[in-house]
Amino acid sequence: MAVETSGRLKVIIIQGRDLVIRDFKTSDPYVVVKLGKQKARTKVISSNLNPVWNEELNFTMDTKHSAVLKFEMFDKDLFKRDDKMGRATFNLQPMQSASRLSKILGISGGETTLRKVVPGMDDCFQEEYSIRCVDGEVVQDVWLRLTGVESGEIQVRIIYVEDESVRSWGGDGARFASNQGREQAVRWVPHRQTEAHPFPSQASYRASEPLELVHGDICGPIKLATPGGKILLQAKSEVAEEVKRIQVLAEA
Repeated sequence: MAVETSGRLKVIIIQGRDLVIRDFKTSDPYVVVKLGKQKARTKVISSNLNPVWNEELNFTMDTKHSAVLKFEMFDKDLFKRDDKMGRATFNLQPMQSASRLSKILGISGGETTLRKVVPGMDDCFQEEYSIRCVDGEVVQDVWLRLTGVESGEIQVRIIYVEDESVRSWGGDGARFASNQGREQAVRWVPHRQTEAHPFPSQASYRASEPLELVHGDICGPIKLATPGGKILLQAKSEVAEEVKRIQVLAEA
């Protein structure tokens, strides 16, 4: 299913450490960041192998852009081409998925951990990191290992703010707008349920395992009872809190 999303991406280059020497005893580093055809760069910090930038670079995102951020570090030279000091890439897909999750769960205030990402063999980060929702913005902090050089890392903070436009889950699937939120899904999973055939007033299925107690057809009447006779969910508005509760239990 295609997902049409658009938003703003803030990339804060915080600092570098253990950078390679490209001049006599030091380097004059700066960072270039690319997203698709967009490009931005930091200022140059002279004679420093552990520079601190704290500089924000801004990008726009939509489905036409690559979901990969590219980082390149250079040593500034006056009389010849700038020397390369390493490069790194970062996949934005987990952040985009976390942003959709935050909208579905209706998270808008405070700080909530949405998911954790562990490094793969081809990733430039070495440690597990968390994607958080902080006051409606999806945020992640990570150290990236520079490749193609002997040493060097950069610390970055990435902030994704999705536009408040209609979000489409493709075709005839569910559509959410900012003024509808999680309680007004339209025609969810149409191949299972159509408007011409309403949901049954009472489900005959009975769960045999605890995690089966959350019914999948959340847009129709929910009458699924637990083995003890208690109805777990009465309405769609209860789904988000139940998902949060299960997520906490799963990650405990």
